[in-house]
Amino acid sequence: MIIQQGLGTTTELVAPNIAINWNPTALNAEQLGTVNFSIEQIVTRDGSDPLFVVARDFVSVINAPISELLAEDYTIIDPETGGESSEPGWKLMALIKAVVDRRLQLAGAVAAQAAAA
Repeated sequence: MIIQQGLGTTTELVAPNIAINWNPTALNAEQLGTVNFSIEQIVTRDGSDPLFVVARDFVSVINAPISELLAEDYTIIDPETGGESSEPGWKLMALIKAVVDRRLQLAGAVAAQAAAA
C-alpha cells in the first residue's frame, strides 16, 4: 500500500513475510489458527528499478485469525487490465491448499526420480 509519493521516491507498506499457522485438525472455525503479517516500510526511487530499495524498516507484525480472513470479501485488481473483482475469503485457504498440494506432487516426483536413478 503506497503511503507517500514525492521528491522522487515512493514509500509503501508491504508484508514481505507472511506466516500461516494453520491447525488442520481444528474442531471449529475459531481454532483454525492465525496468519501473521510482518509489515515493513520500504522507500524506492521513482523511475528506477522497483526492486532497488533506498530504505527498508520493520514496522510491526499484524496477527489475524484465519476465521476472520475467511469471512471477509476482498477486492482483487487484475495487474494487466486494472479490472476489479470481489472474491470471498474462503478462496484464500483453497488457493494455499492447491499450492501446497502441487508442491507436494512435485516433491514426490523428484523423490521418485531420485529413487529410480
